[in-house]
Amino acid sequence: MALATSGAESVPSVPLVPSAVTGRVRMSEGRRLPINIPAAVLVVGGTVLQGIALANSTWLDSPSGRLGFEGFKDWARPGFAQAFVSWIAWVLLGITLVFGIAACVRWNGASMFRYLGAVLGVAGAFMTVGAVLLIAYQTDDNSFHVARNYAAGPYLAVLGLLAGALGAAAGTGRRG
Repeated sequence: MALATSGAESVPSVPLVPSAVTGRVRMSEGRRLPINIPAAVLVVGGTVLQGIALANSTWLDSPSGRLGFEGFKDWARPGFAQAFVSWIAWVLLGITLVFGIAACVRWNGASMFRYLGAVLGVAGAFMTVGAVLLIAYQTDDNSFHVARNYAAGPYLAVLGLLAGALGAAAGTGRRG
């Protein structure tokens, strides 16, 4: 334990020491920080990737033009694909952020949010791929049927959801 001196009295300081086994930062006296920082970074990074994918990333780049996420609304027929591009993707972004951070903060309900966040992130990745494939199946434009025409958007969305799922799964687990 390091001692910090200020005048006539000595006050012990508690430095932060990273744990090589768990990757969690602990205080040297055995107390842990109230949040799992590496897992929270994964959750927030995944949310940022999802936000970039949904807000301004190109999803389809073909000889006939570029199409962003919002442009998929014009091509989707009523059903799951249209609901996904209208609102489900944005709800997934918000819920994965909330569940992921709830899993990373040390409290009694964190274990439940670890499982829910991980399952939701993986399910959301499959939903994203399913919606893109469904739109490709529903359209008559051959640009949607060629895999090389898909740009960074769908990949960023799937990677963001999977990063959020991994961050939630690596959350704190229990209080104390």
